[in-house]
Amino acid sequence: MVTSADDGVFESVKEEYLAPMLAEIRRDAEKEACGGELRSVHVFRAFEDRFAGRHRHRSLGSWLQDNIFLVLAVLMTVIFGAFGLFHPDDGDVAGFLDIAKIFAGAVVGGAAGSAGAAFARRRKDAKD
Repeated sequence: MVTSADDGVFESVKEEYLAPMLAEIRRDAEKEACGGELRSVHVFRAFEDRFAGRHRHRSLGSWLQDNIFLVLAVLMTVIFGAFGLFHPDDGDVAGFLDIAKIFAGAVVGGAAGSAGAAFARRRKDAKD
């Protein structure tokens, strides 16, 4: 039932794009249900995973994005530690090692925060 040109565009989008998207969501929801009864919560989680940016099956890129602070702090700790250990002038060694200690503290704090967040996320997912 097309009544205007705008309605034709929506019908075209519905036929060309929504049907394949719904098929992908159905496949993901069936995986989410693990062979059990397909419920609305499975469909909604599949929709979230695919289109709302929620990723429970994480790739290296998404892990790196979530932990970039931790990765940079580790990298800076190694760099300043190496500067401190291999610097020819003994006067600057203490300064480089102090900076490395600060970044090492950030690594410990970041790892603890990340572990706590991961634990809370797993706990929440277990309740669902």
